[in-house]
Amino acid sequence: MNYYKVAILKSPLEPLTYQSVQDIKIGQEVYVQLARRKSDLLAVVVEKVDQPSFKCSDIISVTNRYYDDMKPLLQQNLYHGCRSWQ
Repeated sequence: MNYYKVAILKSPLEPLTYQSVQDIKIGQEVYVQLARRKSDLLAVVVEKVDQPSFKCSDIISVTNRYYDDMKPLLQQNLYHGCRSWQ
């Protein structure tokens, strides 16, 4: 199992940790779910991490879209939460 920090687009949340059996590249666009949300949310993988001590939700799917530079996300105000990228 692989573990990733993902930034949910158009969200003020800090990056959240999700899991996937797939090996996903940093910058890859993915779909995830948050508790109590009915629809999948678009997110971007920002970091591969070690297995956390808590249970993680699965990454729902991986798109073909890839961001090789996170700066455009910040400039377009699509990603608001991770202060370490600002």
